[in-house]
Amino acid sequence: MALIVEDGTKVAGANSYISAADATTYHATYGNTDWPTDVPTQEQALIIATQACDALWGAQYESFRLQGTQNLLWPRYQYYDRYLQLRPQTQIPTELKNAVCEMALLYCNGTDLFPQEFKEANLISESTKIGDIQINNTYLKPTNYTIFRKVELLMYPILRNKRGPVNLAR
Repeated sequence: MALIVEDGTKVAGANSYISAADATTYHATYGNTDWPTDVPTQEQALIIATQACDALWGAQYESFRLQGTQNLLWPRYQYYDRYLQLRPQTQIPTELKNAVCEMALLYCNGTDLFPQEFKEANLISESTKIGDIQINNTYLKPTNYTIFRKVELLMYPILRNKRGPVNLAR
């Protein structure tokens, strides 16, 4: 599938928030030497990373999608971000583009951007015995995908304010 970049004008068939050339510039700027040089690999990673950002954080994006048809969750109506800066509706936030770059790099390095939760691995069991009485308790601890922490921090200004830090708990 060819990379079609959303530029804020509701581009038909858009599947990425950033071009491969701009992503390469981003990674060069931040010294990410693991970014592949093969353009088709870059484009595939950016498409999947865009999909992951929309799937994982889309419900928390500020504002609302523009009316009509669009493939991605941006562009959105103008809004004020967490720093009270007015964001125009015809612009894809730099924070989102940077987040897509970071997710694409994770994908290229073999990270599963849509990890399955294995509840059995999250079980905590404890036993307490006093005399002849024994009590067994099993708890399910929440799973946090800490591998996405940098992405969460990058997108902080464009995510809706909620209580506590931005975090992916499953």
